[in-house]
Amino acid sequence: MGGSIGVIIREEDGKVHCMTRNTNPLPAFFRSINFINKNLEYLKVYLNAPNFDCTHTLSPDEYGLVIIDYKNNLVIHNNHYSAFINNIIGENVYQDLISHYENDEWRKLCEENRVKLNKIKSVSGITKKVNKIISFEELKEIIDNEYLKSKNRLLFSINMKPWTFIRYKNNYRGFLNLKKKILLLGFKLNENDKKSWSEYLKTVKERKNN
Repeated sequence: MGGSIGVIIREEDGKVHCMTRNTNPLPAFFRSINFINKNLEYLKVYLNAPNFDCTHTLSPDEYGLVIIDYKNNLVIHNNHYSAFINNIIGENVYQDLISHYENDEWRKLCEENRVKLNKIKSVSGITKKVNKIISFEELKEIIDNEYLKSKNRLLFSINMKPWTFIRYKNNYRGFLNLKKKILLLGFKLNENDKKSWSEYLKTVKERKNN
């Protein structure tokens, strides 16, 4: 599943990229030591990926909007696709682990003590709070025993320091607050940006009323 989403990236030198991207690669893009360490080559690969619209306005699209601000180590977003680094479900981790590339990314995150198992919810509905930083071997064992064998629901999170992630509520007021934050961060909206924002907010309000 997934679809298009507005992605705005501000590099440390202030250069701004406004794009329409597919939602699906975004979680893996964030869940990487290369992103956390602000690796420029890693960013270039994402910026140079084919099949996206690089003429997008500084505004939301379909699934919402993600602002990645390298100047302030800040990711602010409003979308109905993913929390990216919080409440990562066991199924998603499992899918990553069977991929060679993303398996290696999880290993690196674990080596830096960044991965935490937050909760285990059993098939009977009992929730156990864990809140434990885990090793890569523990991660694989938990996925094998708790997810694949026991079919329990798992929730993980990643420590993204020095980055801060802020997610706004996916409603009309939430998008207004996101827009306000964008302006406070010094982003400038031209007339096309303002028009696109007005059109998107109209669809959000209509969605609520339906």
